[in-house]
Amino acid sequence: MTDRFADSTRVYQGATRGDLRDRVDALHRLMIGVEPDRTLVIDLDPQASLTFSLGIDPDVVELSTHEVVIGQADIADAIVEASEGIDILPASIDLAGSEAQLLTRPGREFVLQSVIDEVRDDYGVILLDCSPSLGVLTLAALTAATGVIIPMQAEMLSHRGVGQLLDTVRDVRRLLNKKLKVIGILPTMYDGRSNHSREVLADLAAKLLGYTPTQIGRHT
Repeated sequence: MTDRFADSTRVYQGATRGDLRDRVDALHRLMIGVEPDRTLVIDLDPQASLTFSLGIDPDVVELSTHEVVIGQADIADAIVEASEGIDILPASIDLAGSEAQLLTRPGREFVLQSVIDEVRDDYGVILLDCSPSLGVLTLAALTAATGVIIPMQAEMLSHRGVGQLLDTVRDVRRLLNKKLKVIGILPTMYDGRSNHSREVLADLAAKLLGYTPTQIGRHT
């Protein structure tokens, strides 16, 4: 792994719409400007939208993120090849119970960091796809990552939620992970014909540090 890809574990907070391969390619350009040979995506959302988007049925996977984070399986045994150059640690509905099991575990914030360390050298980029909620797994993802990309619908209510997430990122950086930084905010469902979308985008650029002027359109 080259220096350019060193420490390239990123949190992708929440999911966007569109073809997964296009989304991953866009994130590569956003993060480091080039595409690495291999990417691992880790689905941390019990709805398993990312897993399903890659053509994997979350209802039939034998091992998932759930078994890995609670220590019942090794990450290498649960990883599935999704397409050329992209592997996935799939999610399943069982992941909904993972947070309850982790709540009483000492060092739960570092559970993903220790798991990822087992395969970190095998990939150029590792993307952690989180649910929109700020639960134990999202906190563990922020602790394990070096950077955060925040997809945000170009709507005012989503805009307000980004501020709360940035407060959490600052707390994690101060207490758990000094390497963590915000790579950018990625507006999604953007409609350039809508005054509301344009106003939200302008306000975002004016008020929030780390803003990245890259939009994903409503029909992407």
